[in-house]
Amino acid sequence: MKRSQAIKEIKQLKELLDSGVLTQDEYDEKAGDLKKIIMSEPKGLFSNNNRAVLIFMICVAIIAVVIIVAELLDFWLKYN
Repeated sequence: MKRSQAIKEIKQLKELLDSGVLTQDEYDEKAGDLKKIIMSEPKGLFSNNNRAVLIFMICVAIIAVVIIVAELLDFWLKYN
């Protein structure tokens, strides 16, 4: 189960608790496993969803640096 799905389910459990459908013990039991999922998955820039984007951005930056260095070297060789 993904973190986003666990968050959705724990919110639904909270609504059931607040409406009296679940007892606090039932909520705690069911929410415990969901909380583990929510807390264990990485968040932010280095999450699984963003890792590919981060790698792509690093590759683009490396290519840009190589192009700039090549242009500077070409300029230097022409005028020296």
